[in-house]
Amino acid sequence: MKPPGIQYQPVSGMVATKRPSLKSRDFPAAAAELPTRRIAARSAILVTLTMGDYDPRIHLGFIRAGRELGWNIQEIREFSQDFTTPWKLEAGDCSIRLFPADGFFTKESHGRAVSLPFAAAGAAAAKHLIALNYPHLAFFYSHPDQIRGRMFESFVRCCAEAGKEVIPLAGDLQSGLEACHRTLEMLKSLPLPCAVFAASDEDAAALINAAATIGISVPSQLAVLGCGDHEIARAKCHTGLCSIDLNHELAAYTTAKLFHHLLSGDAIAETNWTVKPGKLIERESSGKNGSHPGVSHVLARIEKDYSEPLAVPQLAREVGMSVRTLQRMYGAMTGSVIGEDLLIRRLNAASKLLKNSDLKLEAIAHMVGLGNANRLCRLFRARFGCTPNQCRMEPGAH
Repeated sequence: MKPPGIQYQPVSGMVATKRPSLKSRDFPAAAAELPTRRIAARSAILVTLTMGDYDPRIHLGFIRAGRELGWNIQEIREFSQDFTTPWKLEAGDCSIRLFPADGFFTKESHGRAVSLPFAAAGAAAAKHLIALNYPHLAFFYSHPDQIRGRMFESFVRCCAEAGKEVIPLAGDLQSGLEACHRTLEMLKSLPLPCAVFAASDEDAAALINAAATIGISVPSQLAVLGCGDHEIARAKCHTGLCSIDLNHELAAYTTAKLFHHLLSGDAIAETNWTVKPGKLIERESSGKNGSHPGVSHVLARIEKDYSEPLAVPQLAREVGMSVRTLQRMYGAMTGSVIGEDLLIRRLNAASKLLKNSDLKLEAIAHMVGLGNANRLCRLFRARFGCTPNQCRMEPGAH
């Protein structure tokens, strides 16, 4: 279906002659099976991704699924006109929407929605902060809205079930100096010690940096938990930011899987899916890692010294612990293993260098601690579903 007088490139199309498997190496059971029935396939489908909070992991999840399914993906990031007016959806057409909050979508919207798990994140945050045993709990969101409100309601409800009251720290703050001053004033009036769940990592970073300005110690006086695990927001903090992963990549992967069914002519009965939240990533701001200097030391080494030839026995000696004890404590605090987190850190660094430089693969492999180009290619493909050279040719790369 194409409006008259408009030339466009397809957002995505299938080039594989054989319908590929829908199973993912990385998400074997996370993307729910979709109940379907066969209908006549359409010749063309317009795909729209309607997103609230943008995150690059959304693109990654969609592209990874597309590669597994044999798609030839072309992105349109700039439009010369509004596409919502000339396009008229007919019976059988469908827009796919990636909404920012579970429960935010209604059947009357005439589309399918894959939602981020804000309510579940609120419950997970309550469980985590209650376990820290701080005498006061608070929830901070700088820009109140319906989306953050769902997370707030879930957080407050779970705290109430545990007999805990929540101090709301909310306000329609402006950006810049006014926001900084308002945050400082709220912190000065907050009873300490206190554990705070921030509605976003940006809010969490603002709290941590404001606390440093007025001499409040994080985490001994103020424990801070963010939401989203956004790398740029974490980089703004004076200390490691503990955060809940909202599973942006899985949400996009599930969206692509849903779209695959529609391309194949399947009718999908359900209209709304909510992905499960990812793990809670422990860092110093949450309090727990602050009481375990060994884990804090290892996290800092992985973050800053990933290019060095780090090994678990070496790290264990540095913190005066046995290898077994360090691995057990690290797993309990982070939900992961040292070797896996170190590899992910190296591959993410390699991905950035590929997109932002013209360095050869051998040089990049040495710079990120992976040794040689062959090892880089093998591990990179296993992690991202494409080769380093394919990553370098993606839209937006240097």
